[in-house]
Amino acid sequence: KTPEKKVPLGLALHGYSCTGAIYAGNTDWDRVARERGFILVFPTAIPGPLGFQMDAFAPENLPAPSWNFLHRPNGPDEFLFFRELLRRVSGAYPVDPARVYVTGHSQGAMMSHALALGMPNLFAAAAPCSGVIIAPVHEDFVALPELRGDGPVPIWMFAGQEEQWLIDAEPRMDNATGKTIALWHSRNRLPGKAEDRFQNCWTRHNGRWLDLCYENSDGQPVLRYTQVEYFPHATMPEMSWRIWDEFFAHWSRTEEGPKRNEVFLNL
Repeated sequence: KTPEKKVPLGLALHGYSCTGAIYAGNTDWDRVARERGFILVFPTAIPGPLGFQMDAFAPENLPAPSWNFLHRPNGPDEFLFFRELLRRVSGAYPVDPARVYVTGHSQGAMMSHALALGMPNLFAAAAPCSGVIIAPVHEDFVALPELRGDGPVPIWMFAGQEEQWLIDAEPRMDNATGKTIALWHSRNRLPGKAEDRFQNCWTRHNGRWLDLCYENSDGQPVLRYTQVEYFPHATMPEMSWRIWDEFFAHWSRTEEGPKRNEVFLNL
């Protein structure tokens, strides 16, 4: 209706062996975008290996769509791909560069972490689902020189309590979940220690969501983590709506860094 109006852009990244089209159908993100008035892109990764060893995914299996989130030299350069994707979409559509967001599930969550850590100046916020930096690759991932950006990025991570085979929903400093929260606690320059809130600072939302929130010195909730009770390694439409309405729609990026919009953005 108003093609000259700049609107937000979201990237929604599928998990291993999935596609952008399947991810759209599983998450309702396309409906969120239509009703809230922003552009959404569902890219599909090039077929390749999982990126780490798991019994369920033998290396001789038929290659499936896979993000090269570990920046392996024999795989595609995902940072180059996403820079070019953003350049082309922004050249063809009225994208507001201050309101670009990234979310994804599982391996797409790992890619979301990589983009937010490696290119923080491009993203106003990130929301990885099944979304901590997983234990099998945690040390290799955080050591990547490509991820040593120095900008804060508001982030909201989710994990189901029934995906223990890959993610411990309960954060501790001796597991990957606690270490991931601590990493973003440091990156977002938050006061105190991340682990100080692991035990008694949860709030319950709508029955089964356990939310943990960290605020910066200005009182802005830049780091959130949520456990979902009775929930497996998956996403659901309610998660997409929460991410947009409670999180993405409230953040923009300025030259000074992320800015919290106290008044809900009526798009």
